[in-house]
Amino acid sequence: MKRYINIALMLLIAAAMGCTKHNEKRTTLTISEETVNVSYVGRTISIEVHSNVDFDYEVSHEGDGWITPLESRAKEPTKSVVRFDVAANDEYDARRATIRFVTRNGYKEQSVEVIQAQKDALILTGSELAVSYEEQIVELAVETNAEISMTTANKWIELVDSRALESGTIRLHIAQNNKVVERSGLVTFRAGSASQKVMVTQQAAPSIIRLTLKHNDRLFYTPTWQGNNPSGSVIWDDKTTTEWSEDVSYNYGDTNDHTTVFDMYDTSAFTIEQIGSIDSITIEIN
Repeated sequence: MKRYINIALMLLIAAAMGCTKHNEKRTTLTISEETVNVSYVGRTISIEVHSNVDFDYEVSHEGDGWITPLESRAKEPTKSVVRFDVAANDEYDARRATIRFVTRNGYKEQSVEVIQAQKDALILTGSELAVSYEEQIVELAVETNAEISMTTANKWIELVDSRALESGTIRLHIAQNNKVVERSGLVTFRAGSASQKVMVTQQAAPSIIRLTLKHNDRLFYTPTWQGNNPSGSVIWDDKTTTEWSEDVSYNYGDTNDHTTVFDMYDTSAFTIEQIGSIDSITIEIN
């Protein structure tokens, strides 16, 4: 009798196992998306689910507070569209979470990853930039979470490189202003959907006094120049150029006629010590 009971029990277990495998094979669950990308402004997303059995779904804890189901959690076996509200992302980092779909009999499972972009950030230290008239590279401090680009209608302003993501700086090349009037140019920086405008104002070039002296000095010394900060260059008779200094001189080696030209900035007056050897003086102010 005991033998017959054991045989019957084994048959029941085998039948149950066969039924389980049969049910597992017959259970279907498919979804229309595996990954959903959402911009930082948020939106309603829809996932199409095909299943021949009841199923449930849940949002992982990473989605707490920003992914909200718009349908009841339990779904009957059918072709269903399950909707979720994805809130706006006010943070400066991207975020992601998983929505998990599971049949109630536990045999099938599918997941959707929701990836939401960060809110693009671009914070410059100011909206105005003042620079001198000389050619130069200037650096702007910036906070951003995206690559930066620049647009401007002014050819004298160029973006050298943007290392904002690595070092928090933007480098601009400013060409020299050769005109005696100030100039300004509007620059627009963009990082993703964020943008900021900066007005660049460049100082006018200082007035240039060109002094041309024709003389016959063997050893010629510079005139004495007065002004706030005199600077400039000297063009000798052989067309060589020397940066001006208070003690600059040139040995021509003969007393032939020579022409020496001074291009001077930030000067208001000059005094010529070797006036007896000067044949002519020409002054031009630009």
